[in-house]
This record gives sequence, structure tokens and C-alpha cells, in this order.
Amino acid sequence: HLIDTPAAFEDFLQKLALQKVFAFDTETTALRPVDADLCGMSFSWRESEGYYLPVRGTMGPLLDLDEVVRCLKPILEDSAIAKVGHNIKYDWQIVRTLGIRLAGIRFDTMIADSLLEPDRNAHGLDALAKAFFQYDKIPTSDLIGKGKNQITFAEVDTRRAGEYAAEDADFTWRLYKVLEPRMRGSHVEPLFEGTE
Repeated sequence: HLIDTPAAFEDFLQKLALQKVFAFDTETTALRPVDADLCGMSFSWRESEGYYLPVRGTMGPLLDLDEVVRCLKPILEDSAIAKVGHNIKYDWQIVRTLGIRLAGIRFDTMIADSLLEPDRNAHGLDALAKAFFQYDKIPTSDLIGKGKNQITFAEVDTRRAGEYAAEDADFTWRLYKVLEPRMRGSHVEPLFEGTE
């Protein structure tokens, strides 16, 4: 779901406030957090369902960044509400630049898979969606291109960006539901919880 109007954002906030755990992801203009500007955030708490909140872009309607931060800050900083991510350390760094101290980080699907399946060649979200669900996610290159003609995520039409971002959150949620039970009681759980 693309959440790109104040009314849709208000409805989304009411749904999010009811959740005790959700998948969370950010879309940005760069791979390195120090170089990146936030383009939007995506969320999921149910399989086949994701929400994207665009805040930066050149094509399509956007939400007001300050309003999004103001409204999401209490939820994202609440340690009693569990957050799940795929390489969530990156998202933690991104929202920190906005003055949000992400709390309640419960599970990282990328780290979990790398510990549970260390011999797997790739632990990226696209590779795991294929490995676990036989699903081909939208490749990033389909949105931003490659090489000298590559654009930033901010230049992608928000509807297309929304499909991609919601899919990221959805598959992070799906992986959490598969990997979390496998992690519990495993020989790598102490390493996952205590170190990683």
C-alpha cells in the first residue's frame, strides 16, 4: 500500500499503533548511511501486505517528512514494540540522523540467516526471498538502472518505489516468521542475541 496522503497516513498510524511487532525498512539515496537521505519507510506485520511512506522524491505525491518523524518517533522509540529488519543496523543509522533512537530491535533476518546458514552464498533479501519462497523480488536495478545512467531512489516514481519498498518489508516479515522459530534454541542463538 502506498501511503501518500495525510488521510491515508492517519489510517496507517492507527493500524501501526495496534502492532506489538512489525517489520521495518528504509529506502534512501545511497548505500552508505553517512551519504544517504531518507526517501521513505516501509512496514509490514502480515504476509502479502506492506506499507510505504514516501517523504522524498521527484515523481508523485509525498508525505511531509517532519510530520512523519513526529508521528512515528514515539512508536519507533518504544522498546515494548518489537522491530524486525533485514540489516536493521543500516535503518537504525538512517533514522538516527532524523533524531529517532530506534528501540525494541527484536530480530535481524540477514544476521539470523548468516548464522543459521553460514554456507549460503548470499544473505541479501532478494536471495533469501528466492531461497525460502521461490519468489523473484523486484530488482533494485529495475528502478534505478546501472552504471552511468543510474539514478537515485528519490528519482523513482513513488508508485513504483512503493511496490518495491512494500515488498521489502513484506519479505522481511515473512523471513522473520520462518527464521525466528529456527533461531530459538539453536546453537547459534547465544551468538545472535549476545554478540550480533
